[in-house]
Amino acid sequence: MLFLLIMKLNKTLINSYKPRSTLYRKLDGHGLYIEIAKSGTKTWIHRYSFESRPTMRILGHYPDISIAKARELLHEDKKLLRQKINPMVNSHNPNLPLNNHSSFKEVFDEWYELKVDTWDKEYAKDVKERAVSYLFPDLGARVLGEIKTKEIIMTLKKMEKKGVLNTLSKVKSIATRVFTYGVGLGICEYNPARDVPMDIFKRAKKVHYAHITDPREFREVLKKLSVAGDKLSISYETYMALNLLPHVFLRVAELTDLSWKEVDFENRLIRIHPERMKMRREHIVPMSRYVEEKLKNLYEYSGKGEWVFPSPAINVDKPITSNTLLQTLRKLGINKDKMSLHGFRHSASTMLNEMDFPSHVIELQLSHADKNSSRSTYNKATFLEARREMMEKWSRYLLNLITE
Repeated sequence: MLFLLIMKLNKTLINSYKPRSTLYRKLDGHGLYIEIAKSGTKTWIHRYSFESRPTMRILGHYPDISIAKARELLHEDKKLLRQKINPMVNSHNPNLPLNNHSSFKEVFDEWYELKVDTWDKEYAKDVKERAVSYLFPDLGARVLGEIKTKEIIMTLKKMEKKGVLNTLSKVKSIATRVFTYGVGLGICEYNPARDVPMDIFKRAKKVHYAHITDPREFREVLKKLSVAGDKLSISYETYMALNLLPHVFLRVAELTDLSWKEVDFENRLIRIHPERMKMRREHIVPMSRYVEEKLKNLYEYSGKGEWVFPSPAINVDKPITSNTLLQTLRKLGINKDKMSLHGFRHSASTMLNEMDFPSHVIELQLSHADKNSSRSTYNKATFLEARREMMEKWSRYLLNLITE
């Protein structure tokens, strides 16, 4: 007979757990876990079921909460559960941060603390700022379980009146997730934000990025970029970023924030970390010979630091900004109605399709990845060589355009 041996956690084991690209948990036993976030924060979690609903309670952070203390808190929770009392909503539990009288803000803060280590810094900042700006003024002090759908609609209607339509759906999503968290923990009975229909709000106008699809016009843009270093007082890094952008057609922040750790010269690949990608998956960009050569030149010039395109400002350890590239584009006489930085992606997509490259290869290179994870992994492995060939031919095409 095979027995499964579960090793109890000890100090040595816990201290040995290092952060990974995603958070993970290690079981101590009886529903007690230590959760290791991407930031390295270690949190005690009690996972249990109450009234047939899976529930999770944060007991505290390690080492502030020792192993012995975490097990003691677990034991107290178990006693409450045997009395058919939910530890999360028991107001007499001295370790309980939340109860069924908790405000929207209190529940938001608990949810945010649980999730923040799984998000990148910019997204975490956006979530907090949107909640503070749009949800807290009306709902922050209200008891979570007493908030009605009509109140959420009124809050979102204020946003509609202000014209922040692109943010409206994101704020509604935050509210929905906070209430879902509350329902899961038994703090409220239902999710009133889930029943808010988006059809009752004005739609945000779709942003159309200026871009060029005519090869002759595109040639003029490329020529202006190629002489930017001679015509303008810009840094070598800014010049290189602008001239590589058409060749790799990345999103602007993906290029400006590129680090040398993401450049794999041995395999001629740029590997952008999942945290920086819109789809939260690693994005691979095969380097054409031209891109490889330019990046190697740049590495010899300024490769001692972290960033591929460091800021030219003195004593500033940051990459250049998209605004720096945009201002340079405008100084070259390329106006906003003609071409945007994001427009290089659109130009590449249209022109590569006209050159009869397979659409699925183009979409993968634009990081419009298939959301089916298993199929996406297959595509990444299967079409890498096809993408490598396409990127090489695309660079040659752009270089030929300039010299014609």
